[in-house]
Amino acid sequence: MLFKVSKFFLSASLFSVVLVTSSTLFPFIVGKYSFFRACVDFSLVFFLLGLLTDPRAKQFEERAMKVLRHPLSIAVAVFVFVYVLAGVVGIEPSFSFWSNFERGEGGLQMVHFFAFFVLFGTLFTEEKDWKNAFTAWVSASFLVIIYGVLAMAGTGGFIANTVGLNFTNRFQGSLGNPDYSAPYLVFSMVFALFMFFLGRKKKMSLGPALCVLVPAFFFWWAQTRGALVGVVFALGSFLLFLVAASENMKLKKIGAGALVFFAILGGVLYANRHSPIVQSIPGSRLFDISFSSASGQPRLWTWGQAIEGWKDYPVLGWGPENFSGAFNAYFDARHFNPNAGGETWFDRAHSMYLDYLTMAGVVGLAAFLALIVAFYFLFFRSGYARDGSRSVLERGLVFSVPVFYLGQGITLFEVLPIYLGFFLFLAYAMYRFINTKKQQVTGKK
Repeated sequence: MLFKVSKFFLSASLFSVVLVTSSTLFPFIVGKYSFFRACVDFSLVFFLLGLLTDPRAKQFEERAMKVLRHPLSIAVAVFVFVYVLAGVVGIEPSFSFWSNFERGEGGLQMVHFFAFFVLFGTLFTEEKDWKNAFTAWVSASFLVIIYGVLAMAGTGGFIANTVGLNFTNRFQGSLGNPDYSAPYLVFSMVFALFMFFLGRKKKMSLGPALCVLVPAFFFWWAQTRGALVGVVFALGSFLLFLVAASENMKLKKIGAGALVFFAILGGVLYANRHSPIVQSIPGSRLFDISFSSASGQPRLWTWGQAIEGWKDYPVLGWGPENFSGAFNAYFDARHFNPNAGGETWFDRAHSMYLDYLTMAGVVGLAAFLALIVAFYFLFFRSGYARDGSRSVLERGLVFSVPVFYLGQGITLFEVLPIYLGFFLFLAYAMYRFINTKKQQVTGKK
């Protein structure tokens, strides 16, 4: 019973993205991380109580030890340890650990994500568990969407930065920022597909299709170019995996043809992004990817400041949440333009890589990249890449998700909704790697 309660709170944490607390200074932030941490804490408490009193304690204790000793879990632990250590030795340790109301990130949040990852890996041990988890995620994503539609429609009690149900206003859902909503909705599409694969159905019915297509529509409406770059990279890697790994010649041809088709289509749209025809497409902002634009140039200036700041503390950085110190120390006066407007203060580099480099140093960035390397090593080493009991489409999807994550991180930074999807995906991947290895040992499928 206690382990079931622990699983309930863990699943409930996925609904943190829906909360908008109008009574707090930052309504799109505070309620989410407070609810997420509370759910993870309750889940951990009931899990530990279960280890003390539940008849199945031995089973879950052994599972927890297996999870903690798993190479992917070790890679995640090293990354989290380095992240927290960077805060301890940084310029403002207290701020690095506790963060602030506006972000709610920092060392404390990262420790909760590690607990979230381990608990999911320990408690969710069967396919039905993971199907339920992904159902919870997709349900939460629809609530995120419903909130966003009602807010943009001007419904009383719902907060939106922009009001008006048209493509002039970018969709933000209940997350408060289109740059957060788009990557979150990509994870929603991925997890909806995992739900379908876990159902082991050969054809997709209307329900699962809508669970993919509805988030896809609102992803497009968010018009976040950084997320689109990630999707393009992920689609390319998925199709390449399909061509390389599929034993079905028809699938190989379809994958190769789709790869060529999308490459040509993308090239044509990008080359003609300023033409009236392309501009008339709803959401055409997505095609205007350029660092010479009004939104692109400040990113380049900030990246330069990030690199200069990193040189001051190259090993472990300034500490998490302390990017603003580097930004202020190497302020680029081009940010200040009274005629054109613009921001003159940044607490993120608007690049996941430069954030880790500046705030956690070369060691922090290396720990993050080592986590990705560990994932792909285990993807192939565990035998999952060749697991005939799983659809090649599912395996290709697992292969391409980190590519999406790395791609979107070029120009976007990490927040709770994106971390939530990333750590949940890692826990699911570990489940797959463990089960594949078990099948190889026992000969079971």
